[in-house]
Amino acid sequence: MGQRLIVRNNQAPGDIIVLSAALRDLEIAHPGKYAPEIWVSKGAEEVYWNNPNIARIHPGARRVDGRGATMYRAQYPLIKTCNQQRKHFINGFIEHMNSTLHTKIKLTEFRPHIVMSAVEKATRPFDEPYWVFLSGGKTDYPTKIWAQTYWQHVITATKDRINWVQAGGGSKNHIMHEPKHGIYANMVAKTGCRNFLRLIYHAEGVVCVTTMAMHAAAAFNKPCVVIEGGREPWWWEAYNEETRRLNMAIYDPGWSPPADDDFVPHKYLHTIGKLKCCKQHGCWRKRVVGGGSICRDTVSVDGQMVPKCKMMITPEMVVAAIDEYLDVGLAKRPKSVKDIKVPLTAMVTPDAEPQPVAVAPVKPRPSHAEKPPADPGDMRFCVFGEDVPIVLTGPKVHVVDNGTSRVALLRCMMAVEENWIVWIQRGAKLHPDWLQLLAKQLTDPAVVGRAHRTRGGTLYPHPAFFAVHRSLLKEADSFAESFAASAGQFKDVRPAATLTTERRVP
Repeated sequence: MGQRLIVRNNQAPGDIIVLSAALRDLEIAHPGKYAPEIWVSKGAEEVYWNNPNIARIHPGARRVDGRGATMYRAQYPLIKTCNQQRKHFINGFIEHMNSTLHTKIKLTEFRPHIVMSAVEKATRPFDEPYWVFLSGGKTDYPTKIWAQTYWQHVITATKDRINWVQAGGGSKNHIMHEPKHGIYANMVAKTGCRNFLRLIYHAEGVVCVTTMAMHAAAAFNKPCVVIEGGREPWWWEAYNEETRRLNMAIYDPGWSPPADDDFVPHKYLHTIGKLKCCKQHGCWRKRVVGGGSICRDTVSVDGQMVPKCKMMITPEMVVAAIDEYLDVGLAKRPKSVKDIKVPLTAMVTPDAEPQPVAVAPVKPRPSHAEKPPADPGDMRFCVFGEDVPIVLTGPKVHVVDNGTSRVALLRCMMAVEENWIVWIQRGAKLHPDWLQLLAKQLTDPAVVGRAHRTRGGTLYPHPAFFAVHRSLLKEADSFAESFAASAGQFKDVRPAATLTTERRVP
């Protein structure tokens, strides 16, 4: 188990979804070093259910016991310069984490990371293929909201080929989520966070403004039409081909899509460069009426005040974007679409709702409490020398000659998937149940057994037997310097094995 890292963020669910990419790539960049715990806005913790990169979830906790942990408030100050830098939101958390925690995270996939359980994947909310749309928004950012009559126009124009499921709303600060005519199902304020994610996971596509739904669609690689305008620069939010290449190239200048690439780009409808107020970049205005950060160019659409840039995104443009997905086969058409008189008001839910990784508040572990042993399947074995009196076979066992470079072999082991490297060499007397006994000792990153010269000057005749956590290996020119463990992370291997007598350096 790595170092406790309590990741705090109390922003909107969309921000918390984007944060998942940084936590995925934290584990890839520093395998086993951290045990991240999530402490986020109430309800939004469901984003991290089933996520193998998360050690613990603190649902709606006001206080968390941080003894022995690194407390980290996840932020993205990159937004302050996003008008000048063509970097995507997904890089915001990564850059802040690198600068704050001194990590070396690199973006590995241009999408957030949400993990659905087998039960969630098997349980479709509706039998028929459907699309999800959200017509409203929040009271603090009404400039994001599209004209309601435009939404109705899109539903009416496409109801012969799309089953529309309307979602969103559910809190006091959400507005304009009134159900539209001709929808297949009305899920407004009926889903909760996790079922909303499952709704998008099984959908053919999503239509929305810049909001949580677009980030969830990106995580599930779903078609998505985003109705933006000129409030935000397209390079900050769009999950399309251009922003993907720009951001992947930040970490790998020679990056190109893989041969089996299945990336589904979003259609991000914007007006950057078409109006004076968004000529070069986004305006970031919040409100359409009142004072403060107010839009300077609003129009009335059937009595609703909207930014002019938003009005320039017409229903016909949205319908055309949807049809492009249908025409190329990225979204399925239903076999038949009935004239819906009364929309459905309930969706199918799993018999057993998925549970988060952990929901109990963190309690200090008593010093005598036992920790779970390592899984033998999480071990890679190196049998060094043909004269070792032990028989191990299988794809995870490497038998090498005595003349092999130990330094080179350790470097190879740094790239394996397993966390624990077990090194066996002549001179060790192994207990009949040595593997089970050893596994019980492998609870925290450590070097268990004899590996190299200690800081006190003790020199072992040769490395006879040890197990090392992969995170404690580093590239070096000598065997001794290949270990990055602190003095307190070297532990006795007994009773799993008895090693030859040590001697002192002259």
